[in-house]
Amino acid sequence: MKTEIKVKRMEEKVKKAETLATEKNVNTTFELTDSASVQTQLRIGISSKIVYNVDQIHYPKNLSGDDNPLWSEMYAIKRKIVDVSWILNPTNDYYEFDIHKKRKNGPEKREEQKNQLYLEKSNEYLKQLRKACLPSNLKIIRNRITTLQTKQKALLPKLRKANSEYLAGKRAEKVAKQEKNTQALAEGKFWDADKDALKDYFNPPFERNYLVDTSEQWRAALYIECASISYKDNFGNWRHKLSGTNNGYLCGIDDNGDEWGHEVTDLNQAVDYYDNQELSGTVEEAMAEIFEISETKLENCQRQGDLLFCKEKIPENVELTQHTGAWEIRESHMIESKGLQRNGLYFKSEMDIHISHTSHAPITLPFGEYRLYESQMDDVD
Repeated sequence: MKTEIKVKRMEEKVKKAETLATEKNVNTTFELTDSASVQTQLRIGISSKIVYNVDQIHYPKNLSGDDNPLWSEMYAIKRKIVDVSWILNPTNDYYEFDIHKKRKNGPEKREEQKNQLYLEKSNEYLKQLRKACLPSNLKIIRNRITTLQTKQKALLPKLRKANSEYLAGKRAEKVAKQEKNTQALAEGKFWDADKDALKDYFNPPFERNYLVDTSEQWRAALYIECASISYKDNFGNWRHKLSGTNNGYLCGIDDNGDEWGHEVTDLNQAVDYYDNQELSGTVEEAMAEIFEISETKLENCQRQGDLLFCKEKIPENVELTQHTGAWEIRESHMIESKGLQRNGLYFKSEMDIHISHTSHAPITLPFGEYRLYESQMDDVD
């Protein structure tokens, strides 16, 4: 009975001390809980804290997302303020006592042990709280926080300036990017433009499409057809993703300014873990299908419009005839070389070979043996 009276008096002392602390801008907690006890054990939790309330200075976030010493310095000051303000760091202590609830006088012994623990720990807490609230101690804390926040205030203009410079740079970068895209498309050098600019520039004949590759060498861009796929994730939630269909659209702008496009139907895209085609493909892969040529031979080829001239060994069973003058191989594509020998697909010369067209830029092939490859698909409007 005496212990219960002592507990009640202590509770009143703690409450009075905490009220006075609140008036001095000190936030406090002291709490005893008995929610984890089991039949064989009394398990008591005690949580406490004493913290000086600080009106935190809110500073702008780092817009660049990169490491910046200004923000590192500001964060370090913020952590110091927190350390100064925590007079008693938050604690969550647990105590266990082997007092069986079902034994003789078990409940009474538990209550007595709980009261004794409360008196012991609350007395320690009360001493810390009274000491923390001494005017001299609070003055020291306030002065340290004021000094630290003065440093924070000095940093604020620098943080805003850094963000302003970053945004100005992004705007300048955006303008430069737009100018570069505009110039690239105006000059027909679309491979120098970014994917966003090319997204709607060409018109692939697909409801959903995705740009996967561009090539300056072949003056071409490859779009692939996409299909929407629904699937369940590991948690049973429905998700959606885009998958390839093996269909593509190879298009570009020739050196004469002519825009062209061919559909391709056998890109042989890789598959993911769920056997869905990936969003993949290369210009060379599409070129190989359109010209019916091995992809490995393309490195030995030069292109003029719908024709490819590939340097390769002429088979021994192919008969060539001597040709004098210009050889018109297809719609104004003219081949000229002194000592030119040719048949329908193969030709060779011991001199440089000149190929001209009424609208395409002329090309010159070094002397040697060649095979002609022609586009096997019609242009798509």
